[in-house]
Amino acid sequence: MKSKVALKCKIERGGFSAEKIFIIPVEEEKEYTSMASYRYCWNQNNKPLGKYEPESGLSIEGMVAARIIINNNPDSVLVSIPNGETIRVNKDQISKRPTPIIYHE
Repeated sequence: MKSKVALKCKIERGGFSAEKIFIIPVEEEKEYTSMASYRYCWNQNNKPLGKYEPESGLSIEGMVAARIIINNNPDSVLVSIPNGETIRVNKDQISKRPTPIIYHE
């Protein structure tokens, strides 16, 4: 079974209220940038991200949902993120999901 986790990232507002841009550090000082629904994100206080967080023009520290796909390296894991892509991240970027994902309001 694939482990449900959260990845440390920076979060910004997207073009729509429910859309968030997340930025994940990856190998050698590079960044992976993509988008996800706010339902897959948590703020720096481990609370589910609200539709209107963060304020427009601001970036906050937070987390985005992921699932561990392959965990056979001592330093990194391959994870699936909300957009369907898989990326390799350092193990120290991963934590337990603070809360379950709520799909319907």
